[in-house]
Amino acid sequence: MSLFHDTNTWVLLGFLIFVGFIYKRAANIVTTKLDERADNIRKQIEEARTLREEAQAMLAQYQRQQRDAEKAAAELVSEAKVQAEHILKQAQIDAEAAAERQKKMAEARIAQMEAHAVTEIRAVAAEVAVQATRSLIEQKVDAKKAGDILADSIEKLPSRIN
Repeated sequence: MSLFHDTNTWVLLGFLIFVGFIYKRAANIVTTKLDERADNIRKQIEEARTLREEAQAMLAQYQRQQRDAEKAAAELVSEAKVQAEHILKQAQIDAEAAAERQKKMAEARIAQMEAHAVTEIRAVAAEVAVQATRSLIEQKVDAKKAGDILADSIEKLPSRIN
């Protein structure tokens, strides 16, 4: 029997043509699908790379902002300390000035009270002296002599006033 007359040969040949046709079609479809999948994976990798770069840029920006915020906070704390020291010094100066004013006011009151006491003592001393003089005059001087002294004092009064 010849090879061309055998049905198995034709079945084999048909099968091989069919498999070749399927292989060619399937290879195109599989290759197309694999290429699409590879392109899709490349796009995802590129997106992931872009997202990673953006994330790194954002992280760097946030770290800069955090450093700037920490620096600003440190400056604020430093400035607040300086202001607190200034306020404390000013309060001490004001307290010392107030104490000095109160001391001067107390000294002025004491001086005023001393002057008032001296005036009162002089007035009392003058009153005592007048009373003592009157008492002595009443005991030692008679009425006629007292009248003469009074008249003489009244006459000399205008010259003593001027």
